[in-house]
Amino acid sequence: MADALHHPDLQIGVLYADHSDPLSSVIPLADAPAAVSVTRRTINRWIAAKRLRVITPPGTTGRYVIKRELLACERDRHLASHQGRPGARVRLDALT
Repeated sequence: MADALHHPDLQIGVLYADHSDPLSSVIPLADAPAAVSVTRRTINRWIAAKRLRVITPPGTTGRYVIKRELLACERDRHLASHQGRPGARVRLDALT
């Protein structure tokens, strides 16, 4: 994957892990929390749990995350928070 990060797009400020996939663009780690409306602590937990990889492309000093992985973590978080809960308009006695 490191070889995929050596490409001309580095010169214009756009990095891709895979050129054929637009969601494989990388964003700075510092911008990741705002991109998916979570805290930096949540991002750090995803990294510690190995659900989100941090990339440091050769020749750069910044740390980046892949947009697709970031969106997948947020989707999983959203689905887990709503799992098993009845909707607001569902009568509880109707469930029995």
